[in-house]
Order: sequence, then structure tokens, then C-alpha cells
Amino acid sequence: MQKFDKPLDQATTSSLEALKAFTLGDEQHNKLEDIAAMPFYQRAIELDPNFAFAHLRLGIVANNTGQPSLATKEVAKAFELRDRTSEYERLYISAYYYDNTGQIEKDIQAWELMKQTYPRDEVSRINVAVSYQVLGRYEKMIENCLEAIRLQPDTLNCYLQGSLAYRALGRFDNSDALLAQAQQRNIKSSSLFLFLAESAILHGDTAKAASMEESAKATPEGELRVLGLEASHAAALGQLSHERELRARAVERAKSLGVADVAADQLTDEAETDAAFGYSSRAAEQTNAALALSHDPSFVARVAYICAAVGQDQKAESLIAEARSAKPDDTFMQNIFVPEVDARLQLRHGKAAAAVQTLAVAQPYDDGTYLATHIFLGEAYFANGAAANAVQEFRKYLSRGGLQQFSFYYPLAQLGLARALAAQHDTANARTAYQDFFAMWKGADPDLPILKEAKAEYAKLQ
Repeated sequence: MQKFDKPLDQATTSSLEALKAFTLGDEQHNKLEDIAAMPFYQRAIELDPNFAFAHLRLGIVANNTGQPSLATKEVAKAFELRDRTSEYERLYISAYYYDNTGQIEKDIQAWELMKQTYPRDEVSRINVAVSYQVLGRYEKMIENCLEAIRLQPDTLNCYLQGSLAYRALGRFDNSDALLAQAQQRNIKSSSLFLFLAESAILHGDTAKAASMEESAKATPEGELRVLGLEASHAAALGQLSHERELRARAVERAKSLGVADVAADQLTDEAETDAAFGYSSRAAEQTNAALALSHDPSFVARVAYICAAVGQDQKAESLIAEARSAKPDDTFMQNIFVPEVDARLQLRHGKAAAAVQTLAVAQPYDDGTYLATHIFLGEAYFANGAAANAVQEFRKYLSRGGLQQFSFYYPLAQLGLARALAAQHDTANARTAYQDFFAMWKGADPDLPILKEAKAEYAKLQ
């Protein structure tokens, strides 16, 4: 009895066996091993198809593992069944439904109401912290994460989200301290090891980073995430051939785990890098392969942007219209994804002033998850002859280096800054900015078109 007896989670279902399966799923979910959690939630739903909270949890872990289509389906089902649940569950389901449908203001209001209604609930604090991250409200993130740790010090996500917020603000010592605190609680998770690996990379400790990545690979989800991190880091260093190799491995691993959306996302990441580095035809091929695996609206919007960047105007317009129609209430679809595609098309057709105006609607959200909007706006300002404004946008992006150094957009922002300074005839600072870019890409593939362009531009400054 002592060996096998475990406390059951509080969730509304008429099936004790379904509740047991749900509880086993939560054990994995609380460690952020969400691929491992999925079969337990699926089993709970098989045992009780009206188990609203199991549908919600399955939607949450699907979202966390990059499966948006399944997430949307399961969260919607939970919302449909919410009247069968307790008050706590109803609030939780409603808040997450607003999150999943992109209604960010309603989402935050619902979590804040849940905090007030259940003042000792750490979950609402973690989730509202995630929502504040999307908006770039990092101090609010930290406030909620620290309170969640006080309420429930063994919940891993409190530490990870708090660490992320500190990193965004450049407070790396605080970020590392939270991760160390999680280790002291003896919380073992691939997600924690991955955060520790990122921290080690930021500190230049390659040996520790490799060790932490190896520890993260102990689970299938960890292995997949490590491949994604390594691929993104390779792209950020300009090592495109290595990135392609890692993406290919990630695609195959995702397919073997039955998560086609993740495979599609990896192909799209690769296509986005190819497009940015000057390989338009290859990017187009990768988007076709990705669309064969997934057609979720948010994913389709990403593909539309790549198509716009590589000159596939008609395809871009068709895809973004499809995505816009599918998510009419989604704040980010309507105010970020759609304007960015429209602006990219306008830029390609020499309408830089129109692109600047189009991107204005995205600016209230450009300090959070969608920081790359600063780069797109900087490019639009540059094309419109407003170099000073372009400098400002590129610097805003670079100021969040703690979050962005694993993204290829980080060196591209540095290159954009150099070009904008040169356009202002600020030769001394332009030279320095170019040199900083070359330092970032000291190990880059030498034949990258964008690198060749940068070297030619720099030579003209001498």
C-alpha cells in the first residue's frame, strides 16, 4: 500500500481509473515531460470521454510539444464540457481557452481572476506569467513566478519562467540563481537541463553546455528539444550546413515520435533560415515539404511570411488569407502575422512607406515573444530612407540579447544596425557594428550570400 499509494489530483470525473491515468499524466507534465504525459491523458479520455480537464491537459501538452492542431481541438472540447466541472476547473479551462484562441487580454483577465479567487494557487500565477511574457512585461513575469515558488517550491515551471524573464532583462545572475534553486530542490527534467545548457552557452562554458545537453537527451522530448536548440544555435552562428544536418535529424526524430507538426515546424525553421541567408529556391522547397505535414493556421501564417520573403507572392497572399480567416479573434494573427506578411510583400514591391504604416499595428506587442517585429520594421525604415529610425529598431532587438542569441535574427539585427549606421554616414560606428557582426560569425560557412554581401559593404567603408 505504501509503495503504490499516491494522492490523486483533484479533477471532475465519474471514473476512478480515468482519474488515476490523469494523475500519472500530471506527474510527467509537472516535470515538463509532455510527450511522456500524452498517453496518460489520452487513456483518461478513453475511460471518460466527458472528462473535461483531461481534454484540457491533453491540449496543453500538445501545445507545449508543438502540436497546435491537436491543442486547438482538445482545448475546444474542454471548453465545450466546462459546465460539467468544478468552479476551479471552469476558470482554468476558460483562461486557457482564451490563451489558445489568441485572445490575450481576456486570457490575462481570466488568470488574474483565478489568482484572486484562489490566492494559494500557484498554477494561475505561472500561466499569467507566460501570458505577460508574450507582451514583454518581464517584471510582471518575475513577480508572479516568485510568488508561485513561494506557494509551491517544487513546481519546475516557476523557476524556468522566472529565469527566462530575468534573462530578458539582462539579469543573468538572478536567472542562474533560480535555476540553481531548482537544482537544489532535486527537480530532474530535460527542460531544466536545457535551460542550464543555454545558460552555459551564454557564459561561454561549452563543456558544461555539452554535459547538460547530454543529460537532457535522457528522454525522447529532451532529445528532440536538444536537436532544436543545437540547430537554432548553429543558424545563429552562421553555420548553415550544420543547421541543415541537425534539422534533418530533428525531423526524422519527430516523425518517429508521431508528432508531425513538430517535424513541419523544424522544416519551417530551416526554410526561414534559408530565406534570410539568401537561398530562396531551397526555402520554397522546404515550405512545400512542411505544408505536406501540417496545415495549422499559425503554422500556415509562418509559411506565408517565408513565401512573401522569397517572391512567391500569390502563394503568400493565399496562405495568409486562409490563416486570417481561421483565427478571427487571435490578437497575434490579426496584429502581427498578417501585417508582417503584408509588409513583406509591400517591401518587395518598393512600397517601403506603406510597409512602415502596415507594421504600426504590431508595435504594442513587439517587446515580447514577437521581438523580430523590430527587425522587420527596421528593414522597412531603412528601405524608406529613415536610417535613424532603423538604427533604433535594430538596437531595441539587440537589447534583448539574453533571449535572442539562439536565433539567427540576432546576427541579422547586428548586420541591419551596421547598414543603417553606414547609411547615416556614421562610418566609425558602422565599422564597429560590421566588425561585431563578423565576430558573431567568425565560424560561419564562408559561402553564405548574406556574408559575402556584408564583406563587400564593409570593404567600401575603408
